Order: sequence, then C-alpha cells, then structure tokens
Amino acid sequence: MALKKIKLQFFVYFLVVMGIFQYYYSGYGDFNNILLRRHTTRIQRCLRDSDFACVRFLSEKHIKEHPNNAIGYYYHGLADAGDWEYPAAVEYFSKAIELDKSYRDAYYERAKAYFVLSDTQKALRDINKAIALDKYRPDFYELRAEYLLSAKKRKEALRDYIMAAKLYRNVSNKIDALRVESEIARLKEQYQL
Repeated sequence: MALKKIKLQFFVYFLVVMGIFQYYYSGYGDFNNILLRRHTTRIQRCLRDSDFACVRFLSEKHIKEHPNNAIGYYYHGLADAGDWEYPAAVEYFSKAIELDKSYRDAYYERAKAYFVLSDTQKALRDINKAIALDKYRPDFYELRAEYLLSAKKRKEALRDYIMAAKLYRNVSNKIDALRVESEIARLKEQYQL
C-alpha cells in the first residue's frame, strides 16, 4: 500500500515537473512574457476604469522595457485617444503598425482617430486593411459603414451594415445585431434603398 502511494506521488510530481517544462519551453514561461502579460493585464484594468494617466504610465514603462513590442504603443495610443489627443494617438498606432503589420486592432483604432481628425480617406484605408486582416469582426464592418455613410456612399454602407448584423448574429450578440438591424431599417426607409 505504501509503495503504491509513493509511486502515485512520484507520478504526480513527474507530471507537474513536465508541465512546468512544457510551459517554459513553449515560450509562455519566459520571464519577459510573464512580465508582458502582467503589464497588459494592469493596463487593461486601467482602461476599463478610464484611468488614462495610468494607461499612459504603464504603457510607457512597457515601451521602455520592450521597445520592439507593438502592444505598448497600441495601449499608449488608446490612452491618447481617450484623452482626445488624436494626433498623438495616430503616431502611437502608426508605431504599433510599423512593428506589427498584422495588428488589426491598431489599424481599427487608427482609423477611428483619423476619422475624428476629418481624414476620411486615411480612415477608410485603415479600416479596409483591418477588414482584410480579419473578415469576421462585425465592429470593423460597422465602423466602415459609418464612414461610408458620412461619405454619402449609402449602398456600400448598407452592405456593410448587413454584413455586421450577420456577423453579430453569428457570435450570438443579439443586442448589437438588433441595433445594427434598426440602423439598416432606418437607412432603407430614409434613402429608399
């Protein structure tokens, strides 16, 4: 009985040690990655609380420690956009995109900043790039529809609103689907589309 207990304890110990090795060698156990996740978690908490000074401080710290990582620049851009400093936000989103050309959320946020700065062409270019990187994000299509509507391209806007509603329904987000569907009905009624 005692021998079985010792074998079981050894086996459990072996599994724990192997799990730690697998965790470490898969890249997740790297000390820098652990710090990176801890920084982003703290930054996200500050963003949730709309504490943009905290986001800015933590993202600057992150940028200093990881200058070639796009996440710090992205979050700094979000802090600037939250404080209505859109030219600075565009710079940080651009730096994040420079470091990671496939960072779809950076394209999305930079498109929003460009739109606020009344640069619709650059906003449409960025939102098109974001959609090209991820065709299944309904918020991307909804934002592009808003930009197209402001550019008086109603049929294209309607097409994007329909796509956004379809994608919202696919991810079981009925509230957003209903909101977009009501926008579709308003557009069809207002412009006889």
